[in-house]
Amino acid sequence: MRNALGIEFKDDNFLSHYPLIKIHSAYVKLFSDLAGDVSVDQIKTKSLREEYLKAIHAVLPSLPDKLKVPERYSKDPSELVANDEPAGSGGGDVSQKEQRGTWQGYERKLFQGVSLRNVSIRTSEVLEEAQRLKIDEFPNLAAIMARVVVDIALTDAAEQLGWKRNQESLKDRIVAVLNQVDPQKNDPALRNAWQLSQWEDGALVLKTLHAFVHSWESGPLATEVRRLSAVYGPLLCKIDELLEEKRR
Repeated sequence: MRNALGIEFKDDNFLSHYPLIKIHSAYVKLFSDLAGDVSVDQIKTKSLREEYLKAIHAVLPSLPDKLKVPERYSKDPSELVANDEPAGSGGGDVSQKEQRGTWQGYERKLFQGVSLRNVSIRTSEVLEEAQRLKIDEFPNLAAIMARVVVDIALTDAAEQLGWKRNQESLKDRIVAVLNQVDPQKNDPALRNAWQLSQWEDGALVLKTLHAFVHSWESGPLATEVRRLSAVYGPLLCKIDELLEEKRR
């Protein structure tokens, strides 16, 4: 399995022999299967694992994408580092551009990389100000702003497009927008948003977007905020694309 995914563990480092963006689909498939229908009995022997690999061959990374030198990541996700030197060589300073290129799924700032050009000026300004927040340094403020940005962007789009009906709660607004931007429910980028929208609490395990603002029993974890940012960031982008399309 490790060879097929191109992963290796050395000391306290995670090594990837493929760019992480190239094995993202394989990770999604693997963990979805393990959380779903694939039981331990189906993969507990080498031969069974080989059969499983054949079944998911389409999502595995291809040999031409293999890196000459594996990318190295620290055990602590807040210290993710990739370099051009072999793991264990001491590394060195890595530019922000290099870090973004090596693991695009790890967001240091709220809604990192999201750009809204077709919403109202105030909505885009709120997003830009929220994007200055470093999630690990300001988890409480980032959690609140995650809720604010999602809410005003959805409301903005609904008002512009004239379909603000039966949207009394934030969950209702999220589902309404999802139905507009992904009516077939088959967009991979919105899979997690669809999944979370079906939860009874409407947003996230343990915490909800609403609770981040109105509940003070416990503070939000940076990992929770980061997950919300990663889940709803693509939805914000799809909203902007829909607004641009409708204007045309």
